[in-house]
Amino acid sequence: MTAAAPASGTVRVATQAMGTWFAITAEDGDSRRARAAADLAVELIEELHGTLTRFESSSLLAHLGRIAPRAAPVDRDIIELLLDARALGAATSGAFSPIIAGGWDDITIDPDRGTVAVADPAVSLDFGAIAKGHAVDRAVAVLRDAGVARGFVHGGTSSGAGFGDPPWRVGLGGPKSLVIELADQAYAVSATVQRTDGGASIHLIDRRSGAPVAVDRRVAVVGPCARRADGWSTVIAILGFVPPSFDAGSRAWVASGPGPWNEVSRR
Repeated sequence: MTAAAPASGTVRVATQAMGTWFAITAEDGDSRRARAAADLAVELIEELHGTLTRFESSSLLAHLGRIAPRAAPVDRDIIELLLDARALGAATSGAFSPIIAGGWDDITIDPDRGTVAVADPAVSLDFGAIAKGHAVDRAVAVLRDAGVARGFVHGGTSSGAGFGDPPWRVGLGGPKSLVIELADQAYAVSATVQRTDGGASIHLIDRRSGAPVAVDRRVAVVGPCARRADGWSTVIAILGFVPPSFDAGSRAWVASGPGPWNEVSRR
């Protein structure tokens, strides 16, 4: 974790998690409160990384496989993450799914008992399309619960949320930049093609067919929840249009390749 010295009640901290850098800005008249809240938010993001990664044996996903089909107790926020992921899958006919192997029938979510179980060790999940948004939402909740007046959290360039007055202005790249304002709102960006110094490669998979999405497309979604914006931006990048089940109160923009952003409505 790195941190900048507080200035005029502004605290900035950052941490590396989920394959990117998360940055937190907390603004408050009480810099000590802002500092304590920002540090707690960073700790939570790091904890969520350890819980949701599928690449570490200590993660929740690995633990579920080891004890299958027995149930594991989980925090309420993990229950909510799973329920939201399942609801998004149902609303999009499976275009969104964190399940690599198996199906939702192989996963038992018990909100009353606070437990989750998978049918057998072969069931495999990957929350990469929604985990950053979930972490952003949880970090924002930590800041707000602490009474911080104004805050902004982002996970790399793909997910973020801001609250407080004045609104946060965020520019999304491209030849004609899209500038959004966040006042108690979140955003997410998804792309079918990943561009690096070594070139470009298709990296988004349509879970319905198991095939990569062979179209160069970028999508931005703004709405009240970073987790759902994260999921919806992935769905729209796969589909190429906004389905009727798209969340009310959210907005979406689509860009073809490096072209300009165009706001799109439900089909």
